[in-house]
Amino acid sequence: MLWNSPTFLHPTSTAIPLTFKMGLKNQEAAEGGNVTLRCELSRILFEEKPQDVRISEGEIATLSCTTSDFTTPVTWRRNHIPLRNGDKFEIRKEGKVNLLLIHAVEPGDAGVYSCDTGDAQASAKLTVTELPPFFQEELQSTEEGGSVSLYCELSKPGVPVQWKKNRLPLKASRKFEMKQDGSLLQLNISDLEPEDGGRYTCQAGSAETIATLSVRGAFISEKVIHPNS
Repeated sequence: MLWNSPTFLHPTSTAIPLTFKMGLKNQEAAEGGNVTLRCELSRILFEEKPQDVRISEGEIATLSCTTSDFTTPVTWRRNHIPLRNGDKFEIRKEGKVNLLLIHAVEPGDAGVYSCDTGDAQASAKLTVTELPPFFQEELQSTEEGGSVSLYCELSKPGVPVQWKKNRLPLKASRKFEMKQDGSLLQLNISDLEPEDGGRYTCQAGSAETIATLSVRGAFISEKVIHPNS
């Protein structure tokens, strides 16, 4: 009995095309007997592995690897977790080159990223240099009744800050209420009295913004002082 078989798969529109390193070969067998057919798919190997990347916070990081195959996509992982296309991660294939773009890099994006062809794996380390915070908006004030609110905005969210009056740290109390919503910071001062006047500072690391508050009866004046003033 003669066996014949093609050496290529014929993919549908959704299938990934594969090739055979060794196709099926004709075999002869007696009627009622057994026969073993063997074939071997081509292995997808690395021609160039991903390299370690060091990048500053806020930039776009690019990891790449080059494989021996033009059509089959690779799987990218971060700390062993598969990644998907989205606003944060962009996965592209340009011929043999497989790209992973990481947009608006944050310190939390640092880690080990791996490229998996199905036959081989390679990894690279992403290191993110954190930028120091700065104030996008200096201290401003709003008045309502016998209270005043000082507010400012940092360049990024989640940065711990210290509020001070005349260079002395303030603690949350009925008089002073401190709020932080992302990068927006606010100090509410209630039941204003003349002694509440002074220089108020919002400090984040080495960055600070200062305003002087004067209270004279019902009159409140506020002056913004830039850090370098």
